[in-house]
Amino acid sequence: MKPILSFLIGLFIFFSSCKKKDSSAPDASAPSAAASSVSPLLFTSEYGSCYDSEHLMCNRLSYLSTNHLIISAVSADASFLDKLQISKIDNFGGLVWQKTYSAGDKYYAGQAFETNTGDIIAIGGVSKPMSSWTDSKVFIAKLNPANGDTIWTRKYGNRYIDHAVVGYQAMDSNYWILDFYHQESRATLLKIAPNGDSLTAVFNTEIDIPHYRNAIVTSNKKIVMVGESGLLLSSQKQIYICKYTDGTKDFSNNIPVVGYDQLRVNYVSECLDGGFIISGECYNNSTSSLRYGFLIKTDVNGNKLWDRVLTQFNNSEIVSVAETATNNFFLAIGPYGSGNGQLLNYDLTNLTPLTNAGFQSHADVQLLLKGSLLYRASVSLNSSFTGFSIKLKSHTVY
Repeated sequence: MKPILSFLIGLFIFFSSCKKKDSSAPDASAPSAAASSVSPLLFTSEYGSCYDSEHLMCNRLSYLSTNHLIISAVSADASFLDKLQISKIDNFGGLVWQKTYSAGDKYYAGQAFETNTGDIIAIGGVSKPMSSWTDSKVFIAKLNPANGDTIWTRKYGNRYIDHAVVGYQAMDSNYWILDFYHQESRATLLKIAPNGDSLTAVFNTEIDIPHYRNAIVTSNKKIVMVGESGLLLSSQKQIYICKYTDGTKDFSNNIPVVGYDQLRVNYVSECLDGGFIISGECYNNSTSSLRYGFLIKTDVNGNKLWDRVLTQFNNSEIVSVAETATNNFFLAIGPYGSGNGQLLNYDLTNLTPLTNAGFQSHADVQLLLKGSLLYRASVSLNSSFTGFSIKLKSHTVY
């Protein structure tokens, strides 16, 4: 125990003294804010079961207009089939209701969203038992927000690893739902009527085929998707970002991480100025054992403003990120899927551990900031030490 404690104290001191070597300058018109911190935990709760961090990615935590939260994840039943698990949580961390879908099939989870009338649309993917996902379809369910009862379900498509990721209800009351599928590395935007009927589909295609990783619905109901490009035509990997408004593409860009030819994108979130921050891990083929976390900031049109690479320590992959003030961020750091997850404050120059956040077995796969409240979603060993559960933690930010 003493060696571990000494190691953690030493690591804390190391991070506290770290200085960032800039790879490009920040926007001088947007001064950095003073470093933020967090209160001791307001609550920490666990919900159901979850395989691992791979089954709680892509912004699965949603905040509702009623101040409740929805978490979508994948768990397993006694037959080891993947179940879609939807949990509604109050603002004290208490479980309001939990809905699971199995019915002999296996599921993939996307991010649930709220309709204009307060109903819940749960999305994901569904496939036959024991298959390799080659027969998968998009899964959509409309739920009663009071008790989680199913109003209707639909299945669409039949492609390789076909699953819904994010969605929203447009001004005309129809739903736009983003579907990632790995055959031909394509993304599809499905237009769905309020009764669940399919209306049309829009395909996102690029010459240099991107590998899609993450997506969000912005505060003004745009779909932004990110990933890596250069997988087929070049050994130089770049960040891919595009934005859609109700099925119409607004832009698409490919952005290099300065000084690195290989990268993996993990996360995208919306910034206070309407731009976007993208995070992940980068390295070079010639020195693949040295892997660092990166941040790239873009404007509202996906043009790069600056980038940062966390060369202070190896294996500094940024799993998720939230902007707390202009040019000030909370970074969830940790080797993907395992290792010491931790939360750091970053002002584009200094890395400061958030002492009340502590260490954990896995990094936070999503950081959700609502006003002065920070919610952290992760996967961790459950309280009975028999498997993994979804963990949700909350702090006040100051």
